[in-house]
Order: sequence, then structure tokens, then C-alpha cells
Amino acid sequence: MNTRHPALLLLIVIVPLSLSCTTTAGSYTNKSHFVYPNSNVEPLGNTKATITRSSLFVPPSLTSRDVENVIDKAISKKNDADILLDYKTNTSLSNYGVGPLMYYRLEVSVEGTAADMTVGKQDLSRSNR
Repeated sequence: MNTRHPALLLLIVIVPLSLSCTTTAGSYTNKSHFVYPNSNVEPLGNTKATITRSSLFVPPSLTSRDVENVIDKAISKKNDADILLDYKTNTSLSNYGVGPLMYYRLEVSVEGTAADMTVGKQDLSRSNR
């Protein structure tokens, strides 16, 4: 190997590893759980939770249970919260490198309003006339 051009060698190694790309996507949902028709829902404030996975060579994956865990984590950050309202889910997949030398980082974040839901005791079986 030619040692007279260390800068060229450094460029050959560093440049491919410094290439990166990030793809993002998001969705909006009005509630994380079923809200009973006879319930009182009290907003408790904003909350956010994130999960991150990384891997070499192949992109990491998440299961639906992983996403449920992120939602539960966001809810648990507020005392007395049972549900997440008007929340958005953002997903970001970044890759670094070139060819087979790839490092992947997947991040999923959930942000919304944590709320306390109390099921009421009113009888809804009869119509109110």
C-alpha cells in the first residue's frame, strides 16, 4: 500500500462511513384506549416517550408490542393517567455508511395529552325524556 498519501487513504475510509440518510414518518391518533361512553376524562398534561433500536448491516424492527410499551411509558409519566389523547407517533430511521457497512438507528416517539378516565355510574340504558 502506498503510504505517501495518508490523506487519500483517510478519505477512502472516512467518506463512505460518513454518508447518512434519515427517513421520517408520523401519524396522529385521537386516543390510545377505548373511552367508555359514560366516562369522565380529565386531561393531566403533555407527555412524551421514546424507544430507540440500532443494528449493523440490517435495519432494526419493532413489534406492535414495542409501540404499545412506548404508549404505556408515556402514560405512566403522569400520575393517575389511564389514557393518551390526541397523540402523534413519529418514526425516524437513520442509516450511516455505504454498501454492506451500514449502521441503522430506529427511533419511535409518542407525544400527546395524558388523561385520567373515570367510568361514570349513570344508567345509560334508558333514554332521557
